[in-house]
Amino acid sequence: MNILKPYPVINGYTNIISQVICFLQFTRSCTLKAVENCTTTQLDFLPQGINNSPATLLRHIAALEFQFQQVTFYNKLLNNEQMLKWYGGYATELSLNYVREQPLSYYIALLEEQRNVTLELLKFKNDEWLLTDNPAVPKANNLFFWYHLAEDELCHTGQIKLILKRASL
Repeated sequence: MNILKPYPVINGYTNIISQVICFLQFTRSCTLKAVENCTTTQLDFLPQGINNSPATLLRHIAALEFQFQQVTFYNKLLNNEQMLKWYGGYATELSLNYVREQPLSYYIALLEEQRNVTLELLKFKNDEWLLTDNPAVPKANNLFFWYHLAEDELCHTGQIKLILKRASL
C-alpha cells in the first residue's frame, strides 16, 4: 500500500469509510508486526515501573474496538455483561494484567474477531453516518471514535515495542 497516494475507495464501502478502513488496517499491520513471533513470556513481560504488558495492551485494543462498535453502530454504552466479558481490557483496569499465559494466537484471534465485525458493520453505513454526532456520546461524531481507535492502537503499539525491547535486555 502506497500511503502517499490518495486512498482507494474499497469495494462495498463509501469514500470516507474506505479511508478510515485504510487507517485502521495500516495501524493493525503495525501492531501485528510489533508482536510477530512473540512468546507468551514476552507478551506477559511487565517491566519495573510500567503497569502494562504487551498482552494487556493487545486485549485493550480489542476491547476498545468492541466498545466503539457498541457506541457507534448500536448507539449504546457497554452493559455489565459486556464489561465483564472484556474485564481487564479497559483503561481503568489495564494495570491489573488480568489475562496472562496466553499465546500470541489468542490475542490475534481477539483482534481479528473484532476487526471482522467492524468491517462487516461498516458495509451498512455511509459517510453521512460517519460524520453524524453520536447519540450515546453526543460530544463526538462516529468518525471520532474510529479515528481514536487507530490513534490509540498506534500509541499502544509504540508502548509494546518499548516493552519488548526491555524484555530482550
